[in-house]
Amino acid sequence: MVWIDLTTDGKTMTSCAFEISGLRTSPWVGRAYYYQDIKAKPERIGDCQALVKTGAASAGNAASPPSGGAAALKWPVKPAVGQTWTLEVQGRGVWTLSLTARSDKGSPRGMALTASGQKWTAYYYYVNDSTGEGVILDMTADGQTYIGCEFTGSGISGRSLRGKAYLYASKDDKQGTAAGSCVATLK
Repeated sequence: MVWIDLTTDGKTMTSCAFEISGLRTSPWVGRAYYYQDIKAKPERIGDCQALVKTGAASAGNAASPPSGGAAALKWPVKPAVGQTWTLEVQGRGVWTLSLTARSDKGSPRGMALTASGQKWTAYYYYVNDSTGEGVILDMTADGQTYIGCEFTGSGISGRSLRGKAYLYASKDDKQGTAAGSCVATLK
C-alpha cells in the first residue's frame, strides 16, 4: 500500500491510500481518510486520485515504475476461477475476493473477506444479453441482504473496474438502492 499524507498544521491530516496493484496506471485511484488529530483513528471520507506524470526527474527524486508488469484489463472482462480481486464499496468497506469455484449456473464464486475477517459469499457474472453487456458482482454475509456492483467497459482503468454499487434488501429485490461507487481491482 502507498500512502500520501497531507497536513498544513501538523495536527490534522488527510491521507490517500493506494493499492500497489493500482499503481500501474495514471491517475492512481485510492481511498481518502481524514485524521482530526494525527494520532487519532482515521475517518473514511471518500475516494482520491493522484495524477502520475512521467518525464525527467532529478537524481534524488527518480521514480521507478512498479514491478510485476501485469497487463491492464481489456473489455470484455470475464471473471474466472483462480483470480483474486480487491473490492472497495464506497463507504462500506474493502474486501479481498478469491474466486475458487463455479456456481450451479457456471459463474465464478468465492469468499470475500474484510480486513476484520468477516466472510461474504460472492458471485461474479459476465452478462451479455438484451439489457446490455457488463460485469456484475453480488455479495452477501447473511444470505438475505446483498451488496451488488455493476461494471461496464467504460469503467476500465488499468487493472481496475469502476462501477456503481447497490444495496438489495432481499433476494427478490430487483431494483436495489443506489449506494455510491465500487472499484474492483484484479490482483
